[in-house]
Amino acid sequence: MTVEFDENEGSISLHQKNLIIKTLERFGMSDSKPKATPLPVGSLMNMDTQPSPTPSSNVEFMKDKDYRGVLGSLNHVANGTHPDIAFATNYLQRYASDPCPIHWNRAMHVLGYLKGTLDYKITYRRGSSEDDGLTPIGFVDSSHGDDRTTGKSTMGYVFTMAGGPVSWSSRAQKRVTLSTTEAEYVAAVHGGRQSKWMGSFLDELELYKDRPYPLWCDNNSTIDLTHSTKGHGKSKHFSMDYHWIRDAVQLKELDVQYIASEENLADIFTKSVPKPRAVDLLRKMGMTGV
Repeated sequence: MTVEFDENEGSISLHQKNLIIKTLERFGMSDSKPKATPLPVGSLMNMDTQPSPTPSSNVEFMKDKDYRGVLGSLNHVANGTHPDIAFATNYLQRYASDPCPIHWNRAMHVLGYLKGTLDYKITYRRGSSEDDGLTPIGFVDSSHGDDRTTGKSTMGYVFTMAGGPVSWSSRAQKRVTLSTTEAEYVAAVHGGRQSKWMGSFLDELELYKDRPYPLWCDNNSTIDLTHSTKGHGKSKHFSMDYHWIRDAVQLKELDVQYIASEENLADIFTKSVPKPRAVDLLRKMGMTGV
């Protein structure tokens, strides 16, 4: 992924500035105007409502556009050092099989955003003797039915350690959910499984951390369901594998706790948010140069 490192006293920063510059050159965006956000806020409706079958004019426009190539480049950056473009990149991937001009233009918009955020870095800091900062702290969130084509929801998580993000995800849920609570519950399961894996990995490294690990969620109904051992009318239709998280909570591997929506770092992985909101979340997440 061509990740570069800047070491300082007590901290280390990761970035992909040179890779991004090369990507901008590759797709003719070096002289483009920087964009404030990865995707225009409120732009998803236009992306989801494309005519079928695809008009011949769209086919003509896209025939010399390397849409999969730009997605590959965006993925490298999103998975490496830019969690801020994870949502946009995942959303654009949903149209990889039949992209339209609007999807290409949105991909170029993401590149324009990267041009304006070349100095963004992930920074990790040395912990203290009392707290080394290496306990994974997780945040989960979900939209509900934001994909107007499929009715599916987008979910996301982010985990921080040593003051910076170490694992993050933005993806569409596999099934349509019937409520916000259900969508958030599925997101909590998704994040909980990642927390479980991270704990096992730390154990292998002999970096043993006390359980349960915190998992922050902004939906009280979802939290109540994760702590309950009884059946509920609102959850009786949930797939059985989603109730894995109840076991994890009962076994004290996870502690699903409430956090106000405005403080939930995972919000940026479920939707396109205005720049002030994004900047606030990224700084709290541990991004520097923001």
